[in-house]
Amino acid sequence: MSSFSVEPTYTVAFMILFIILMGSVNRYSNPAGMRAPWPGGITYRCNQGNFGPYSHSNPFDCYAWDFDLPMNAPVVAATNGVIAFAGYKQTDGYGIRVRVRNINGTYSLYAHLNQLFVQVGQSIKEGQLIGLAGNTGNTTGPHLHFSIINTKGISLPSIFSDIGVPIEGKYYTSQNWIKS
Repeated sequence: MSSFSVEPTYTVAFMILFIILMGSVNRYSNPAGMRAPWPGGITYRCNQGNFGPYSHSNPFDCYAWDFDLPMNAPVVAATNGVIAFAGYKQTDGYGIRVRVRNINGTYSLYAHLNQLFVQVGQSIKEGQLIGLAGNTGNTTGPHLHFSIINTKGISLPSIFSDIGVPIEGKYYTSQNWIKS
C-alpha cells in the first residue's frame, strides 16, 4: 500500500503563499477613496448600520447605512461616476433616489431624497452636490440611505476613506469637501 506525503517545505511554502494572496484581497467593494456622502466638516449620526434590525436585514440592504441628515441637507457624491438613475420608483420603498455608476463597476445608491440636482448620463465628481436629503419612500423620518450595490441591486461590503465603516448610534464627520 502506497501513501501520499507532502514534503514539509512545500506545505510551508504553500501556506505562506496562501496568506500573502488572501491578505491582498480587498473585502470591500467600494471605489478607492470613497468619502461620506455629505459636505465636509459636518457631523451626522448613523441611525442604522450594516445588518440593522429595522430594515437592513435582507441582501438588498444588509450593507447599507441610514444617516440622520435633516430635511433638505445637502447630499454630495461620495466618489466620481456617471448618473445611471435619478428619480422616483414606487416599487422598492427608496423614494426619490440617485444611482451612480462607479469607476469599478459598482453603483452608489442615495435614497429618500427630497430634491435632485443631477440627471441620467451626467458625469459627477466626488463632493459635487447631487441632491437634498428627504423623507420620500418608506421612511419614518428624513434621512439618507446610502449603499454600494451591484447590477442586481444587492448591497456590498463597503468602507469610507474618511469615516471607515459606520456603526449604528455613532457620530461621523465628513471630509468630503464640496467641489464646484
